[in-house]
Amino acid sequence: MAKLSLLGFFLCALMAMLARGNEDAWSSKCYDGAAIINNRVLMAYCKTTIPMGPPWVCSKMNLNFCYGFADAPGLFAKENGFYGDSCGVCDLEADGHTMACWCRPSTTPVYSRYTVDTDYCLTVNPNGFLHCFMQTAAPCTESEEATFLNMTLGSHVRDTTMSLPLAS
Repeated sequence: MAKLSLLGFFLCALMAMLARGNEDAWSSKCYDGAAIINNRVLMAYCKTTIPMGPPWVCSKMNLNFCYGFADAPGLFAKENGFYGDSCGVCDLEADGHTMACWCRPSTTPVYSRYTVDTDYCLTVNPNGFLHCFMQTAAPCTESEEATFLNMTLGSHVRDTTMSLPLAS
């Protein structure tokens, strides 16, 4: 199992290096208004490459399947990493692909800010759905899609109801 996770990490790192700066990055295939909902779910409208299909598709990916958290290195690509067990109040930064979260390391009772480039390991399949490791995002329901379309797509959503002790 450890060998599979290590191999997955290196494959994701290789994909990310190849994707950096070109149209293979997930964020270059999706509308700029992608949002993290409830600190865990990335919702995005992404281009499809299927002939005669819809040009854009709304999908939602639970990022717990794609990222983990450890005291060092912080947030990182990991299959079934469940970063959400240690992190809350997550959002996308202005660049549209860097996720910032307030996370609590095991060595301290205070939360600190950590970031990870979501272009690492997140891709878009030909059907327009977000994908990481062996996990494909679920399609948005009609209700979710309507809500997402009605949001100001240039702004990002986050849950600010959590009260976290923050490092100064």
